[in-house]
Amino acid sequence: MSAFDFQKAGVSASVSAPRPLRRLTLLLAVILPLLLASCGINQPAPVKQTYLLQVAPPSNRANAAPKPVSLKVSSVSVGAPFRGRSIVFREAEFRYQSDFYDEYFIPPSAMLADAVATWLGSARIFREVLPTGSGAQADYLLEGFTGALYADIRDAAKPAAVLEIKFLLTDASSGAVVWNHDYAQRVTMANASADAFASAMNQALSQLLTELGGELANLRLPAPPG
Repeated sequence: MSAFDFQKAGVSASVSAPRPLRRLTLLLAVILPLLLASCGINQPAPVKQTYLLQVAPPSNRANAAPKPVSLKVSSVSVGAPFRGRSIVFREAEFRYQSDFYDEYFIPPSAMLADAVATWLGSARIFREVLPTGSGAQADYLLEGFTGALYADIRDAAKPAAVLEIKFLLTDASSGAVVWNHDYAQRVTMANASADAFASAMNQALSQLLTELGGELANLRLPAPPG
């Protein structure tokens, strides 16, 4: 065989060699989608359930005339363990679990602040109640800090919704704190589900706001000068 014939043979071998590789590629193209489907990769993403805490207006509005002052709900912040949108379940003394599939429709801080402002406005305790984010000025500012917002399922037979909020009322002109109070509510849940938690938490928030309204209605707040 001449050198030229040897080179031709080498070229022919190099061209024909990839054929087994092409067969393997075609085989994988057929089998791989079947394997992925059998592993559930093509399954639809899990659907999340969303919840919004909404309390009914106060059943007994203040009988007396509204206080001649305006109030602004400046904020209702939430402690770090509970400020995310996922509903939190307390499973043991030091073990908490956020629920990936069940969450609040909006962040808890905004949801609670809106509920407080709406409820107090309906109660007619003050001349005017301004919501969080309002650019208008008010005579007094109400601020809340939520230290607990979770479903306590440590006792499977007695699950409960737990809500704790501390409120401070300050004079907007001086910044002085004129009143503060801690509130805590624990309402039994029908079961350990997210649906039962939302229902019980709505009740807990309603009871807490009723206590808050009663306290604020009994406060003696001086009217602004002028």
